[in-house]
Amino acid sequence: MKSLFEEMGGTYRQEGDYLILNLALPDEPDYQIGKYGRMRRSYLKEHRPIFYTNLLTSGTLHRHLAEIDQACNERMAIIVSDMARQEGVTEALKAADQMEWVRRILVTLLVASLCGLIRAYGGFESILAFIRRVFRGKRGGQLGIGLLVGLMDIATANNAVAIVMAGPIAKEVAEEYGISPKRSASLLDTFSCIFQGIIPYGAQMLVAISAAHELGYAISAFDIIPNLFYPYLLAVSSFFFIAIDGKKKA
Repeated sequence: MKSLFEEMGGTYRQEGDYLILNLALPDEPDYQIGKYGRMRRSYLKEHRPIFYTNLLTSGTLHRHLAEIDQACNERMAIIVSDMARQEGVTEALKAADQMEWVRRILVTLLVASLCGLIRAYGGFESILAFIRRVFRGKRGGQLGIGLLVGLMDIATANNAVAIVMAGPIAKEVAEEYGISPKRSASLLDTFSCIFQGIIPYGAQMLVAISAAHELGYAISAFDIIPNLFYPYLLAVSSFFFIAIDGKKKA
């Protein structure tokens, strides 16, 4: 009677008194794995051992690492280009003020590197899984994009950086939930402004406190927050239009 292994096409070889399974990993092309691919491998070994073993035994590990490495490098190139344009990193600035040019280019590279690390270590996958689990339907997808960029803004205290970091995830969410690119971009911009206007350590809040102190008023961010009518009205109107957009399509 054949064993299940033999029925599936498996064979044995005789080694002394023992039968050894003839197991071999399938051949993989010679992929070039860069630093992000190596970081991804370390992450999978430590935090996703079952997934890592499945990739290894199926002969797709190196291809997966190469795809992640390529995606991270492409994303970094896009982010560096976008951030350089937003920060005004130009040859004219370099000629006029080299120290300011260095400061801006360092900010650009820092943001791009953070995005690469987040993707390599599974951060994007975790955020996407959370959004899929919590938010349902088109309205839920829009709320997920808003919450995503809001959390990024809380972490970075810079709405431009938050938009750039949340962009890749928002793109995937928009495609999955049928949200137009224009709508997705509007959500990123609107919700980043809402959170940026409210956080007590944001640049806008610090400028307002500084101006008040110059006028002789001793106030804190928590004295100002209850009177931030514009961000609150912007939030209410955003939720309203998300709600009616879902009803129109229903």
